[in-house]
Amino acid sequence: MNKTGEPRARPDSSVDSNGAARELALWPFWAAVGVLGLGLLVFLSLTPLPHHVLHFAFGDKVEHIAAFGCVQAWFSQLYVSRRRRLILLLVFMAAAPALELGQRLIGGYPELEWGDVLASWCGLLLAAWVVNNTRADGFLRKLESKLPVR
Repeated sequence: MNKTGEPRARPDSSVDSNGAARELALWPFWAAVGVLGLGLLVFLSLTPLPHHVLHFAFGDKVEHIAAFGCVQAWFSQLYVSRRRRLILLLVFMAAAPALELGQRLIGGYPELEWGDVLASWCGLLLAAWVVNNTRADGFLRKLESKLPVR
């Protein structure tokens, strides 16, 4: 860590001034995929159509953990700065209750489901921990190394 709390740059890393992992040759593509995933999450959260995949007790909570965890993990691959990752985490944590409120206002749900918010937060925190503390951090770099790009 340097004096500002940012991780030291990896030897193979070229982080831009926004903390983006610019060593990814397909960074704009990966960012677009992330935005599409985020859009899908918002759409599925706000649509009143039944869209549950898991049909067992607390299956919807598992879906919240997985959906929000995937979004956090994906965007954490795009930004290697701990500060930027923390900002993403806080934004996504704020989005969870906002989407629940949106469900109530748009989808006609009778009340906010705080259990869904908690499950979403668990997914976000779990993904943030995994990406920051395991080898999952370099997933997109490893994937790109297998693709015929550069």
